[in-house]
Amino acid sequence: MYELVKRVDFSKKRNNPEKDYLKKLFIEWLNRNYPDVNTVDTYFSDAIFIGNNPSLGLDIVEIISDEDEGRTNYHRALVKHFESKGWNSALVHSRAEEYLKRLDQLKEFLVDYEKNK
Repeated sequence: MYELVKRVDFSKKRNNPEKDYLKKLFIEWLNRNYPDVNTVDTYFSDAIFIGNNPSLGLDIVEIISDEDEGRTNYHRALVKHFESKGWNSALVHSRAEEYLKRLDQLKEFLVDYEKNK
C-alpha cells in the first residue's frame, strides 16, 4: 500500500519524476473529487510537507499507515515546528489542522488509486 509515495525520494528537490508523477495524479484526483479547490499546487505541497521536511523526524508512509497515532504524532511535530517560527498559538494550530487535512486527502487519494489500479 502507498507505493506511489514509497517511490518518491523526498531528498531530491529537483528533477524528481516520481514526485512529479504523484503530484500530477493527486492534482487530477483533487480536481475530480474536490472541484471547489483552486489552489491544487498548494494542497500538494501541504500534503507532502512531512516528506519535504526531514527535520520533523517522521516518515510519511509510517504516519499515514498509523491512523490516529500517526496523525497525533504528526500534529505534535507540526505544532512544534510552527511554534519554533514564533507564530501565535491560534495560527500554529490552524496551520497544523490544515496540513493534517491535506495529508488525509493524500491518503484518500492513495487508497482510491490502489483500489482502481
